[in-house]
Amino acid sequence: MIKSITLTYRGPTPKAARKELNSILRKGFHLMGVYWHRFFRGKHFTEAGGRQYRYKKRRPSYVARKRRLQKHNDPLVWSGRSRMLSRVRRVRATATGGIRSGQRLRGRVRVTMPVRTLNLRPKGGRINLRDELTRVSAPEARRLAALFARYLTSRLKAMRTKTTKERLRIAA
Repeated sequence: MIKSITLTYRGPTPKAARKELNSILRKGFHLMGVYWHRFFRGKHFTEAGGRQYRYKKRRPSYVARKRRLQKHNDPLVWSGRSRMLSRVRRVRATATGGIRSGQRLRGRVRVTMPVRTLNLRPKGGRINLRDELTRVSAPEARRLAALFARYLTSRLKAMRTKTTKERLRIAA
């Protein structure tokens, strides 16, 4: 999960209503959520993704039983149902505060998927499957921030107002 992103914006200062600016920010956050779901979600269900996101080690007995019965060792997957259900998404984005000089930009994006079994923990379980599914690596966070910055810059430049320097702080 991304805690916060810091962007430095140099370009037109928008002279628009806060409502309009928040709408632009919401669309940017929404774009980030859709991008994460489309390009990064699937990797969480692979062995390479398990190594990249540093999933906790599974017990050897579980790994052996899974390999024998299911013929794979993909994390977060037993029968494949959770991977299939995760393809359905609902993206909700919020933004507050607009963009003003020296002001913090606040917003968040939530991507919900109907994979209820990943919310469960077995008795005495030490693995949080939901946390493992929602992890974002540092390179992915940079890509998402760059995507957001490109979108925001293009939308603000389209407003065609005078140029100043602004520092934006995005806190999720």
